[in-house]
Amino acid sequence: MLAGCSRGGQPGAQQPQAQGPAADPGIRAALAVVALERDPDHAVTPEQAAKILPWLGVLRDMRPEDTEAGQAIADEILAVLTAEQRAALQRVREQARERVGPPGGEGAGPPRAGPGPGPGGNPSDPARRAQFRRRIFDRAIDLLEGKVKTEKPTPGTLTS
Repeated sequence: MLAGCSRGGQPGAQQPQAQGPAADPGIRAALAVVALERDPDHAVTPEQAAKILPWLGVLRDMRPEDTEAGQAIADEILAVLTAEQRAALQRVREQARERVGPPGGEGAGPPRAGPGPGPGGNPSDPARRAQFRRRIFDRAIDLLEGKVKTEKPTPGTLTS
């Protein structure tokens, strides 16, 4: 999900223009949050959610083509996660690669039903790409906001 979350390339090097969801570090970060929330053993804590939420909001409002800045923010999100959570994400990525197969090749998974390239739609269609991006960010932000809102106050921290 957060594949390539460490910065690659040389400082100042021209970044490739985003092409589809996989090239958008923001989408990868949001998908990582959603993936962790599906795993009760590695879910984001309320404290982590409070740190990650502002970064997701910034990523949501950024242009997906701003990959260098987006990658820097995705790195900030990754830094909030524990080593165990990052390892869990790595396992999810590896499992996804096994299902999909190598780029341009046949995947090991079952054929997809219905027309089109999948949940993100046609990656060259800007409207569908924007809609997919919005849905992913809304889902990740909703999950984390629910955690932050349900965090119970510690006795003695309330002021009247």
